[in-house]
Amino acid sequence: MLHANATGRFLSTEEFTKLDQAYCKISYIQGMCLRYTNMKENQLSALFRLVIAIYYIANSGVLATCDPTSGPAGTTHCIKIDRYYGYQWATCRTDTYIQTKSNNKHQCIDRTRIYCYYQCMLDVYIKNFGNILPHCKCSPYDAVPTESVTLPAWCYSPDGKTCNWYRQCLNKAYPQCENDDDDYAIKFAEKFCKLYDESYSEFSSQGQRWIDAVRKCLQLKLVPLVDRTRDKSCADLKSTAFGSHTPCYLNPDQSSLSYCDLSLADQGKVFWTIKSSFFYATVPSLNGLLEVMTNCSATAVRSFVYNTKAKINKAVERIADQATKAEDSIFEETKIRIKTWLEDTVSPIPIQLDLLVQSDYLKYHKRRKRSLGIDDDNSRTKFAGEVLDDVAMEENWKDKGVTWFGYAKSKYARKDNTMWIRLVVADRYKYDTSLPQIKVANLTTTLVELSEAVVNGTLNLIVDGERVIIIQLNGCLDWNCKEHAFSVEGNGAVMYGVMYTLSLAYFVINILFVS
Repeated sequence: MLHANATGRFLSTEEFTKLDQAYCKISYIQGMCLRYTNMKENQLSALFRLVIAIYYIANSGVLATCDPTSGPAGTTHCIKIDRYYGYQWATCRTDTYIQTKSNNKHQCIDRTRIYCYYQCMLDVYIKNFGNILPHCKCSPYDAVPTESVTLPAWCYSPDGKTCNWYRQCLNKAYPQCENDDDDYAIKFAEKFCKLYDESYSEFSSQGQRWIDAVRKCLQLKLVPLVDRTRDKSCADLKSTAFGSHTPCYLNPDQSSLSYCDLSLADQGKVFWTIKSSFFYATVPSLNGLLEVMTNCSATAVRSFVYNTKAKINKAVERIADQATKAEDSIFEETKIRIKTWLEDTVSPIPIQLDLLVQSDYLKYHKRRKRSLGIDDDNSRTKFAGEVLDDVAMEENWKDKGVTWFGYAKSKYARKDNTMWIRLVVADRYKYDTSLPQIKVANLTTTLVELSEAVVNGTLNLIVDGERVIIIQLNGCLDWNCKEHAFSVEGNGAVMYGVMYTLSLAYFVINILFVS
């Protein structure tokens, strides 16, 4: 018996049976042979068989290309599974990939297979039923997508350990994002992957186990981004990559080993070893890790704040009667406060400072932001990074072995053109394996010198031709910086305040005169 199709070609019963079996094979995803309908083979309508036959001829070879032993990985097909509402893409993956990605919850039903199809809703969204979400939705009449850039088959089913996957696969799939702000997503994940290889011995056994699990988690979360069925945009790359960070830090695999379970030493090493790979102050991808650190250490921080404040107050009382001049008293107290604060080498939080900065750049930036279409988050990050990098250069931190990181805390909402910036510092010699480990950065001296520079107004900070003044500097004992180890105000703020008052008075006089 022959079955006709729209192209005029006929399929024999044997050919159609083979076709139907091929479709059955590609649906081996979660332990059952999934068909478009629940009808048995001998109950399928002639029309249904005709539709499949037409599809098969139009897409020659597609249905049978996920070979049990040779794949190749990356082959795609549009399928319908009863427990989902609609059609979705399925991609040929290795059984190893499926088990690793799902923490051994899923596998090829045929245990002799090396390759099988994995449905998009499980692969991308971890959903075993329900509506088909945007990145997975397809139609059985859609043409199978083709690659704009040809990638090797292994790119679609990596083991989670191969660090060059980011450059050879993800970067090639998104060439338009290279050297863009969104490129941080690729660079960060690559640095984290290499952390396991380059700094393995620096971590405890628990830290090593966590890093290995997280690097696999981060990579496998990004694999669907390179699929042929994915619409590739830098915004999608960035949001998907950043969105994967916190889940991977907190629950990278079924071992339930979380970042919060690591020692304070390992937590600090993870953060600063990655930061040491980036020269500039702002590394957006590290913000997620900092947020996780915040949630992990709430109880320990409360105890640290209480004990450290008591130590600082006691130390300040001892020197209260020794300083003769008011200026000497300020500097001496600040020095004692910083020294006492940093005596505790087992702090549950990194060394953090809040800077309140003031600049006409913020006023001008608000005016031109709309016309240039600048993203607010990016502009704040850029400004904060340039300010902190200028501070580091003025204070010669690189040569002193100090590493730094920061971000914008507030929006451009203040009428006086001010903005809060968070600064985090550490001993670069301690975390950068490319530097000699026999040296130690003196962070107490570093912060004392910075405080004096702020008070004296000697920092020459310029962003886009506009001067930036630090009008307040706070040493943070807690994550929100509500509790301070020390706080100083800059003399530059007084001059700026005078100029602001004079400008306002001039504006009012002009209005009255015109009126």
